Amino acid sequence: MKYLLVPLYFLGALAVVVLVLRLFMPFGEIWERWKKIAHRLGVWQTNLILTLLYFLPASQ
Repeated sequence: MKYLLVPLYFLGALAVVVLVLRLFMPFGEIWERWKKIAHRLGVWQTNLILTLLYFLPASQ
């Protein structure tokens, strides 16, 4: 049963961090930072998927 509490604690902590950031930072600044992070994640994910598709053999 303890393993069910881990995602709850994680999401709760994430919600607290987001609320604190929202209270003390203007929304535009948060949005700009999020766009930079999202772009980096998208580039990383795209490179990973394309590399895996290139190097893994095709199943027949």
